[in-house]
Amino acid sequence: MKTIIQFPYARPMREQAAIWIARIDRGINPAERHELQQWLNDSPRHREILFEMSELWDRMDILSELSELFPEEPRAPQLMWRPGRPIAVALSCLAILLTILLGVWLKTGDLAVLAELRLLLPPKTVQAIYRTQIGQQMLVTLPDRSLLTLNTDTQVTMHYTQSDRMIELLQGEAHFKVAKDAKRVFTVRVGENQFKAVGTAFNLRKTSEFGVELTVMEGRVKVLVKPAKIATPSVPTTPTSAQARTILVDAGQELAIDPRAAQIVEDVQPARIETTVAWTHGMLVFDGEPLERVIREVSRYSTTHFVIADDDIKQIPVAGYFKVGDIDGLVAALESNFDIDASRDGNTIVLKAAHRP
Repeated sequence: MKTIIQFPYARPMREQAAIWIARIDRGINPAERHELQQWLNDSPRHREILFEMSELWDRMDILSELSELFPEEPRAPQLMWRPGRPIAVALSCLAILLTILLGVWLKTGDLAVLAELRLLLPPKTVQAIYRTQIGQQMLVTLPDRSLLTLNTDTQVTMHYTQSDRMIELLQGEAHFKVAKDAKRVFTVRVGENQFKAVGTAFNLRKTSEFGVELTVMEGRVKVLVKPAKIATPSVPTTPTSAQARTILVDAGQELAIDPRAAQIVEDVQPARIETTVAWTHGMLVFDGEPLERVIREVSRYSTTHFVIADDDIKQIPVAGYFKVGDIDGLVAALESNFDIDASRDGNTIVLKAAHRP
């Protein structure tokens, strides 16, 4: 036996919304338009319910929608999206079905409700801010089902409208798995530079106030770079350039934007790409990088302060896999495999060459 849960508090509002959808479908006159505007102004909830119901009705018929009501939809932490959406969707469909039973007839073949509503109401926007602390990582499912992974000490803002998908990387590093949407280009802004993609996977790291590193795993990213920040072998950019340049970066390529030096798009091996995004799996991979650089990278994930007290060991090549934030594991590896002594002083670790008898 099926259980039916009643929501009496929401029914009158949704019944009225269903009636307005019916009127909009058959065409409303100026007096009805004015009455609808007043009803929308009475409560912000009226607007939300009307859009929920009209969007669902405009995509598919009722029975099809009812059969797909209950799959769980991933939620994004801190996402400024309508709360309780699965319940709201269920209520919308039940209200429409109830309206039909009451005798309101709607045509499902050629509804133009959304187009009419857009003339009455401003476009909807979805905005959010995401932030990770030092050592923290976060996976976010965006409203279009794109996946955003934030690395340690990273901050981004999201701004979605009906025509644009905009992310701004304010600091840190993020990995993007972009859902295809031909009508809305996915744009990531880092400083004055813009990275545009559709159905693409790529990694972005803000290395300094103006420096950015891009690695593309899938598809292609179109990069709009401000003057004097990049050069290619065929088209050098000079400080006197008056216009921004567009650079296309394909899968398997990297691009470094640094205003202090000319940079080029480089092809990279798959192993290099795997190393770049190993952090998304909670790992750091080094393949012969100097100790000084390794320590700088490890320090991004911890509040522990490292001091290399011996200049002779700064360039020692380090190779290996290390778990993100595992300072003890790193120190043990340095002491056992690289002839380095480590001493602790509070939150500081001092590294120097081991003096063995």
